[in-house]
Amino acid sequence: MMIRKSKDFLNLPIISCSEGITVGTTVKFLINATEKKVSSIIVSDDEYYKGVKLLPVNLILGVGNDALVINKSSNIVPYTNIATAEDLLKEQIDIISSVVINNHGKKEGIVDEFEIDDEYNIVNVIINKNSNLVSIPIDKVKVFGKKLTIIEDEDIIEKNGINISDDNIDKEKELHSDVNVVSPLDNLPTNPINDTNDTNDINDINNINLYEYDVYYDSTFISDFKVGNKTYKKGTNFNEKILNEIYSIEPNKLKDLVNVLE
Repeated sequence: MMIRKSKDFLNLPIISCSEGITVGTTVKFLINATEKKVSSIIVSDDEYYKGVKLLPVNLILGVGNDALVINKSSNIVPYTNIATAEDLLKEQIDIISSVVINNHGKKEGIVDEFEIDDEYNIVNVIINKNSNLVSIPIDKVKVFGKKLTIIEDEDIIEKNGINISDDNIDKEKELHSDVNVVSPLDNLPTNPINDTNDTNDINDINNINLYEYDVYYDSTFISDFKVGNKTYKKGTNFNEKILNEIYSIEPNKLKDLVNVLE
């Protein structure tokens, strides 16, 4: 069974192999928090104004470095066609960049990544704790909430976590050379939430609505814009891919876009 990172599936063109055309772009996962698995992928296409569209994960034929492949364009459907989709969308479960709290109320870090198996079950959660990446198994995660991930007692990372070194990441790239494996080290937040500002930062993240930034698509950066370890150069066109990158790296930087785009 192959274990894949969530980032391997996102910001990819979707190809219909029966029609030979690109039918959309993968944006983010729709998470079933109760079952701790991925339900669908939210898709962006030319008819975005008609509402949210989804690709059920069981209809994915393959994923590679450059594209995600499905059988036909009709595999992508309005969310209203899937019985459980509206409830899952309302829950707004975003695992990446969620604040990790143990069941005693202590902050343990921020989720940097998660891994899924062939059945799209979440199997591991990778946490950035004090600039160290630690992987914990899914059975130690109690709840995925809106911008919060609740894990077991405060010693769970020390007892069950596996440190992820650069060597391990390099070996993984060799083993899965056909997969676009992105090192979690590339997107570490540069301003981890500190204990004195937990409540304010959590509230700020909870209030982010990505759809508010649609109006900035095709705008241009008027100056260099640094987010985490990544810099968007002056003159770069702002698009949905960049929006999702900023959101996954340092979501609180989104509010600064109004000052650097025109």
